[in-house]
Amino acid sequence: MGEIEDGTRCGCPLCSCACGNDADLLAADGTPLCGCCYADCPDVHDQTHVVVARAVPWAGGWELHVDGVGVTQAEDLSDAADQVRGLLVALEHPSANEARVKVLRTAGPAGLG
Repeated sequence: MGEIEDGTRCGCPLCSCACGNDADLLAADGTPLCGCCYADCPDVHDQTHVVVARAVPWAGGWELHVDGVGVTQAEDLSDAADQVRGLLVALEHPSANEARVKVLRTAGPAGLG
């Protein structure tokens, strides 16, 4: 996946508001999202037990930042959700077993990811 081009509109599949904002980041599946949908859609659309991880590229793969929980790593984005779930289980997070993990790719330094 490449970087987000200027003027790319948010394509959040969860949001029915058609916000029309410019995208700030990419979901793991390549969907461009704006910061509003990234931050608010799980709350606005009442998706309980959704855990969002921001995937940040680094030389060894991906750092997976889970707000309020911690950080883990994955070599490939295809393993990211399992790694986040493993982090939740290891930390005995209350939503570890029923949480739906949503991985969003953020832009990183040039040449990574």
